[in-house]
Amino acid sequence: MRVLYGRGVPKLIVLIVVLAVSVAACGGSGKHSSARTTTTAPSTTTVVKTTTTGGVSTATSATTAPGSTTPTTAACGVPTNGSVAKQTSTQPSDVMLLTGVSVHTRNCKDTVALTFRSSAPQRPGYTISYQPGPFTQDASGKPVTIAGSSFLVVRLEPATGFDFTTNKPTYTGPDRIKTAGGAFAVDLVRTGDFESVTTWVIGVRTLVPFTVQGTGAPNRGVTITLG
Repeated sequence: MRVLYGRGVPKLIVLIVVLAVSVAACGGSGKHSSARTTTTAPSTTTVVKTTTTGGVSTATSATTAPGSTTPTTAACGVPTNGSVAKQTSTQPSDVMLLTGVSVHTRNCKDTVALTFRSSAPQRPGYTISYQPGPFTQDASGKPVTIAGSSFLVVRLEPATGFDFTTNKPTYTGPDRIKTAGGAFAVDLVRTGDFESVTTWVIGVRTLVPFTVQGTGAPNRGVTITLG
């Protein structure tokens, strides 16, 4: 009997302890286990638009939620009325000094505004018409690439962006203004300022009617509306 209990009891006790630990482990696992959850915030897209006025660039941004769409002006249809014919005005009695160029888009219309100062009371002299290109830089003759499929050439005379009296530029803005958010205009490039003739070319995505308004003193300027 001493041999049976002396050798068998420890083995029995070890077996009971092992079984108890296993059961406890299984029970504990069922009561205290937890799952880790990772939440990813939805991404957003930020669209930045830059507007250049008189050489000063202003950036505005808008954030759109996933699945939303950013409005595009490509949906603007070409007006069936209006004119694409050349428009002109008489030349003023003195040189117009260019001070600013701006492009604005609203209600499927692009407005290009050129502002001037001068001793002449008349409105600036201009000849504005569609031309096929190619285009070159006055007076170097260097080729100029302009985005678009049609090109509205704005010839201003007599006009310049440099005041020879003070020997300082009056227009300090860029020679190229990208208008990616325009209804029709996609590019605006100054191709010349030579011998009192200043030329800008508006690249548009398609041939579209336009209107021109010139104003004299005190707010001298030329406003071109596309669409």
